Amino acid sequence: MLGKRRLIPVFVVLSLALTGCANLAGSTQGATYPDDKAIARKGDVYTTMLWGGSLPDEIDMKGFTGTAALLELSVPECGGELAVDCDQAVSAGDFKTVLVRYGENADLICEGTGGAARSFSLEPGDYAIKAVGLDAAVHLAFQLRATDGVAAVVPGDAFDGDEPVVLEPLKAR
Repeated sequence: MLGKRRLIPVFVVLSLALTGCANLAGSTQGATYPDDKAIARKGDVYTTMLWGGSLPDEIDMKGFTGTAALLELSVPECGGELAVDCDQAVSAGDFKTVLVRYGENADLICEGTGGAARSFSLEPGDYAIKAVGLDAAVHLAFQLRATDGVAAVVPGDAFDGDEPVVLEPLKAR
């Protein structure tokens, strides 16, 4: 019986430590929302209660906080162009979609509820369309077009590999 009593404080301390770490991670994810440099980093840090769908189709998220690459793009040496038509309905929290050039910059596609039609001239390199949120509930719908040579994948996770996506063709200017 004495052994069980000694374990109770250990479990209490462990529980408090883990709860504190979870709150610290959540605050770090929330601090990313206004920070374009953090958003442009490669890698995802997010929490979500619900995530359904993937690009280039529709996506639904609930309780989303952090940043997540929805689609990764690889642009060849000759460069390329990308056209994004985005409709997003945000029913809770703060949410935006951005186009990032990994390690360099984040360009806003759409923030809050609304639609956007944006065109981007892309230099050679790696890019991503990212979701950025603070306890957001959102429905996204995209139409994506790119010039020849721009390759796109839905990023995989620990269970699935990357999934190639065929984008609608866009004639170069």
